[in-house]
Amino acid sequence: MMVGGVRNRILALAWVCAAMFGLTQVPVAAQYEETPLEQVLEIASSGDRDERRDAAYEIVRRESFDAPVVETLAKLTADSDRQVRFLGLLGLAHAGPRAASQTAIDALLRCIQDGDDQVRFRAADALGKIGTLALPQLVALWDSADSQTRVEIARAIGTMGPPARGAQELLSKGLEDSDERIRRSAANALLAVAPQDDALHRALTEHADPQIRCLGWQAIGRHSAPGSDALERLAGATDDPDPLVREVVVMSVAKSALDPQRKQQAILATLTDPVPSVRSAAVAAIEHAGADPQRLSIDIGNLLAQVEDVQTAQTLLLALRRMPAPPSMEAASMVLAAAGRLSLPAEEVAPVLQRVGPSIVPHLLAVLEETPSLEPVVGATLSGFGAAARDAVMQCTSHPSAVVRQAACAALQSLPSTAETGVALQRLLTDADDGVRAKAIEVVGQMQHVPSEVQAQVAEAPNDPSPRVRAASIRALPRLGLEAGRIESILRNAIVDEEPLVRLAGIEVAGQTGLVASLVDDLPTLIRDPDPQVRVAALHAVAGMPAEKLIPPLRQAILQCIGDRHDAVRAAGIEVASALHMRDGETVAALIDSLRGPESVLVAVLRALEGIGREAQAALPAIAELLHHDSPTVRTAAIAALAGIDKDTPRLVARLIEALDDPAWEVRQAAGARLGTLGPQAKAAVPKLFELLASEEDSDFASGALREIDAAPKEALQMFVQNLDSPDRRTAYFSIFFLGKLGADAKSALPELKTRLKEAEGGPNRSDVRARFLRQAIESIEGSTDDSP
Repeated sequence: MMVGGVRNRILALAWVCAAMFGLTQVPVAAQYEETPLEQVLEIASSGDRDERRDAAYEIVRRESFDAPVVETLAKLTADSDRQVRFLGLLGLAHAGPRAASQTAIDALLRCIQDGDDQVRFRAADALGKIGTLALPQLVALWDSADSQTRVEIARAIGTMGPPARGAQELLSKGLEDSDERIRRSAANALLAVAPQDDALHRALTEHADPQIRCLGWQAIGRHSAPGSDALERLAGATDDPDPLVREVVVMSVAKSALDPQRKQQAILATLTDPVPSVRSAAVAAIEHAGADPQRLSIDIGNLLAQVEDVQTAQTLLLALRRMPAPPSMEAASMVLAAAGRLSLPAEEVAPVLQRVGPSIVPHLLAVLEETPSLEPVVGATLSGFGAAARDAVMQCTSHPSAVVRQAACAALQSLPSTAETGVALQRLLTDADDGVRAKAIEVVGQMQHVPSEVQAQVAEAPNDPSPRVRAASIRALPRLGLEAGRIESILRNAIVDEEPLVRLAGIEVAGQTGLVASLVDDLPTLIRDPDPQVRVAALHAVAGMPAEKLIPPLRQAILQCIGDRHDAVRAAGIEVASALHMRDGETVAALIDSLRGPESVLVAVLRALEGIGREAQAALPAIAELLHHDSPTVRTAAIAALAGIDKDTPRLVARLIEALDDPAWEVRQAAGARLGTLGPQAKAAVPKLFELLASEEDSDFASGALREIDAAPKEALQMFVQNLDSPDRRTAYFSIFFLGKLGADAKSALPELKTRLKEAEGGPNRSDVRARFLRQAIESIEGSTDDSP
């Protein structure tokens, strides 16, 4: 018995093999574990395919690669069964130098020219692992080989490594081939057989093919000595015209033996590259470069002062976060300047500033007074310091500048809740500046433990003269522990407030607290609010309301929103109509009228109509038109809607069959799934689904649908007979199965079925499984039974 690790690897390879060949079971050779190897080798010549598979698997599993085993594996590479061939190739590759016989080489040279991609690939792998015995024959084969075979020849030589250096001239010729696959395979092989050849490295980096230049620069980064001319050329290649090459160059620079200062210059050159992926590679390179962090942070700060686009600035911020040491105070100043100039997101700027430490707080406050727009950045930075910046934050709550006090408010939530923080909050809640009061209320709404005195102040804030403060206080209500009656009273006032900001806050909180039903009389007005954001919020709140609360004015308001000029309002109205089970004719008409606009709206309408079901027959013509929409998502939703609505099953089946020709897989899959749910009523689709069994992309859903339909039209008889011997296992078995399902209509096929039953029951192609299916089909046709595959 073999050790578990090796056995598991072989078993995993067998699973891969099964997946590649569309099999449902991995060969199980447990029955051979106690069988002598000589007998297993004999079984490998069996006329039964499954026995050959099991034997081949067991031969590979045992890892005993003496001459008889190698000879058997070589024979298996010519087997009629693809999986057996695959296992033969796998075994020879696993044997490596132990398979260095002319018999094995001849078999592999035949396979490397096979029409099957996987067979060629595995043959090349095996030839390379066996060693240079086949090298002269591979070189001789090159000129007469097709393109794909040349690719595999190069790969086989590359696997041999430096011992195959004699093929370097041939591979150099491959570098100039017109086929890019050959060029790249030859380049990889050259680097494998001559990894430290400076002349080769130069030739690769000067090649016209960007992929080959990448390989050359990677080799220079790995192998070139400090101070070499090659490394200097690598550092200067950051201006290559191809983005992929620039990515490879900057990563190769970082991992090379180049001087750290020169590395830093090369990385900086790519941090502002116009292509995002190149900038990302430069950021990753920083972690491997070993550059001076302080100097690098200042250089990156200088770049921030020059860039004009937010995306590049965000890359530079990320670079500062990835540096092995905190940025300098000078760099932090440049970060703040760029944040103000470009309105950079606080959540991306604050982590960079926090790396400097609490010593930056005075500087932050000074900058904030000069640039009030940086309040979110400063507040987020202070919050990140937590207790380390406690004294500074508490002092800032009394700062003369309102914007500094706002930043202090934001930072308070990161401090432990103490009497001191409670007093500070109370003071801030009565601040003369409405921005400070609103920010203080926002902080209260996010705190876990709110002092009772603070709660009382916030509960009174809905009467504040500032709309911003009123809105903030309403959003904080759910965290205050107030009685439901008092919250409801506050919300009633909020939803009729003259300011949209306050009405929006009121309806959102009503939905969150489950109090929306108690405001039902006011909802129609909110749903017709002049502000579209309020209309959307009101609709979302209504969606969670019990359907019995749907009063007529509210229904009419929802219908009106389904045709709103704002797409967001339309989508919300459609969602609500569906959630509240609005299925009357007026709703269907409104939904049909709304079948226009962007994909999101169309999909929402189609799902709502699907939910209505057969009461939405009037929508069928409009839905059918969407089967030809540009978006596969819309076409898929249209299929689901038709299947849920159409009472005319033959018409539905015809439309679904047409959808099986859709260019998008997800649409074809949706059509197949819906046909399956129709069962025998969809038997007209069987010929098309049967055809799709041959498609690797479609075979799974097609076979699932065929099993569910479980019937076939008699017009398909000849098609089934013609496919009885299909090389595709599923196609052949479904042919047998459906002939059985045709019953008496398939009597003309009985001679064909009986002939194949004899073949399956005896002779070199014996198969018990196939024989069982054939017997079932014959018995079904003759009136005895039927079964399902």
